[in-house]
Amino acid sequence: MKDPKDTQDNLASDWNINDERVLIEKILYQRFHFFLAFFSLVVAGAIGTMEDSGPRPHLYMTIGVLLIGTVICWFMASMLKHSQAKLDLILGKMLPKDHPAVMVNSLTQQDGNKRKFNAQLITAFCCWVLTIACFTVVLSQIVSNMRTRPPAGNRLPVKHHDQAPVDWSVFE
Repeated sequence: MKDPKDTQDNLASDWNINDERVLIEKILYQRFHFFLAFFSLVVAGAIGTMEDSGPRPHLYMTIGVLLIGTVICWFMASMLKHSQAKLDLILGKMLPKDHPAVMVNSLTQQDGNKRKFNAQLITAFCCWVLTIACFTVVLSQIVSNMRTRPPAGNRLPVKHHDQAPVDWSVFE
């Protein structure tokens, strides 16, 4: 029977920079796909809460979904940027120049690095879309609150159950 320490030592000694590159590439692409799925989920959740009937609770849920989703997406984008930097370092400086991955990388970079486009530009665009949507919903809520409230100096006393309904058109 083999000793587990022997197999772990053999695995560690067999690990090389190419294995690290393969691992980092898989992690980068998995994280990118997860980011896109999460972004889609946040957008669908925000749209779903906006379409429900009812005035205020759903708007607050929309703000919550957008705010939490935006923060998480920005954190995920920073993880993608870090993984992209690791992969660029491995492909650019650590692998030998005659390695097939380096040769393919140099040939595909003639018209720009597509991995950087995926990991940085698309994720930044998605994060900014969520950020702007969140601010837009919050500002629309603030503006709608300002329009529905009577002016501060002309507030009426609290209406009692035996009083007539208040005519708010007087304050416009």
